[in-house]
Amino acid sequence: MTPVSAENNFDVLVVGGGTAGTNAARAACNAGASRVGVVYIPEMFNTCVQEGCMPSKSVLASSAQGYSFLEAIYRKDVHLNRLARALKGKMQRAPYTLIEGEARFLPGKEGVEVTQGKKTRRLWAKNYVIATGSHAWIPPIKGLEGLPAGRMLVSDDIVGIQTLLGEAPKRLLVLGGGPIGLELATFFARLGTEVLILDTAGLLGHFDSEFGEARLRALKTTPHMNSLVPGELQSVADTANGLLCHIVHQGNLLERYADKLLIATGRRPNIEALALENAEVQVEGSTIQHNEYLQTSNPHIYIAGDAINHHQILHYAAEMGQVAGANAAYGKPTAVMDYQKFSLAITFDEYPSALIGLTEREAKAQGYDVISATQDLSSLGMGILEDLPWGLWKLVADRRDGRVLGSQIFGPSSAPEIIQLLSPILYYQGTLRDIVRMTWYHPTYAELLRSLARRLCSENGIECPGA
Repeated sequence: MTPVSAENNFDVLVVGGGTAGTNAARAACNAGASRVGVVYIPEMFNTCVQEGCMPSKSVLASSAQGYSFLEAIYRKDVHLNRLARALKGKMQRAPYTLIEGEARFLPGKEGVEVTQGKKTRRLWAKNYVIATGSHAWIPPIKGLEGLPAGRMLVSDDIVGIQTLLGEAPKRLLVLGGGPIGLELATFFARLGTEVLILDTAGLLGHFDSEFGEARLRALKTTPHMNSLVPGELQSVADTANGLLCHIVHQGNLLERYADKLLIATGRRPNIEALALENAEVQVEGSTIQHNEYLQTSNPHIYIAGDAINHHQILHYAAEMGQVAGANAAYGKPTAVMDYQKFSLAITFDEYPSALIGLTEREAKAQGYDVISATQDLSSLGMGILEDLPWGLWKLVADRRDGRVLGSQIFGPSSAPEIIQLLSPILYYQGTLRDIVRMTWYHPTYAELLRSLARRLCSENGIECPGA
């Protein structure tokens, strides 16, 4: 190994300055690493703030308040700039060293080369953390590559740093019925765009099936929204009448026209520029191979956040960063990433949905003696008062000891907040009896949780006060 100067020598070097990267750096500092560096690209350093969850919630809030497309984009930019400034200020006050540029691994254990413009700099570290984030993935569909610029969009083109649209399209086809697809479909439908959603499987794929089915029924009653689910986009062609989309739905080949096509089919890791082959890091497809310590095939290199190619949600990224950073600092890994502990997913669309813990399907697969109860929220007192047209709440537990395993909710605007009532219950391994003993205010949606717990106790012979 060729020696480097002291200022270029680190105990832990993190590649990526997003949520996972900064959490990894802080964890490494807290674990005793004296020299910690973070290599980041200042123009695009945090997916959540700059092109993900924060700006998408901004435009959703604006459309709900009646703002126009351009007003929503302007407000998004104002919010984004404020959040980015605050985040950069926090990074600059942190106890680690910031290095601007793009990194690639060098062969022969020579460290990494950081490029910024025409300048290069070689850095070396005892251990590294890859936290380079992700980008929107474009599926291999006939005709996509040849479309004129601006016809095909990904979420970054709408809610990212630079919006590529000057106005809302009249017709929009959304490919993908996950959180990104549903949220942006809701945004455009509120603006009067005729939206058609396609998904090969169904909506809310992480939930139990009744929630996806309920969301699909609700979607079909929402103004300016329609769907072909399950539906597969086979090809696209640019014509004088717009984008001609050939779709297979229920065995039939259909033709639909759209002015714009929004691809919301997931994200893939930003790892192509890292030259991982130089570091002998094993990659299969788009996934860097790693163990439960987030350690790659190279024992000196760890991975965290979206770059891991699954669980691409901020709270997972934060925890992964802490695990990877601590292990990199200690040199000998001890911290293990527990994904189930942080199982929480939320979709902020016209009828929000949220889940925490295990679904009924997942709990059965893990061998629990599963019991569950589901109720329509529209028949609950608060649902009646608010004229809630759609709503479900499901509670999943273990029959043997009454321990709560998970919950899912769909419908009310407060669903993203309500679901987090279950977080301390799951964290402390609370039971149905605990929920029944707690006080729940009336009238609220949250009080249904006690009714569901009481019902499960009564129907399954679980001793429970008031059941």
